[in-house]
Amino acid sequence: MTPTHAIFLDRDGIINELRPSPISGKLESPLSLNDVRLLEGVADNVARLRDAGFLIVGVTNQPSAAKGIISMDLQNAIHNRVIELLNFEGIQFDLWKICPHHPNGVVRELTKNCECRKPKPGMLLEAAASLGIEMSRSWIIGD
Repeated sequence: MTPTHAIFLDRDGIINELRPSPISGKLESPLSLNDVRLLEGVADNVARLRDAGFLIVGVTNQPSAAKGIISMDLQNAIHNRVIELLNFEGIQFDLWKICPHHPNGVVRELTKNCECRKPKPGMLLEAAASLGIEMSRSWIIGD
């Protein structure tokens, strides 16, 4: 029987390391493939959650392309690198939901005040509908 409860995991700072932004100096999403590194122990912890019967769903805001900092192709490649590193550790997520939007972006097609950008619940509700998740039995872990 498929579990009906899930752990929703933010990506940056929860799954992979944050990196200093070349613009602000603040710790943010990696902006190059060489900067993508999993946090220590993340694979073991995700495996424990799966062993406890939870579906594993990634939910992440990724506005760098909307802000014109990197291309959408590079943003997708960075995300794929995170998945590749997780797979190398034997970890697969049941689903990933990504919000590429930002309300103050500079790329017109990615600039909007959407329902998927956390803290709004759009990505979680879409995942719940897609996988039959009971939200009252689920948790989100983010920074």
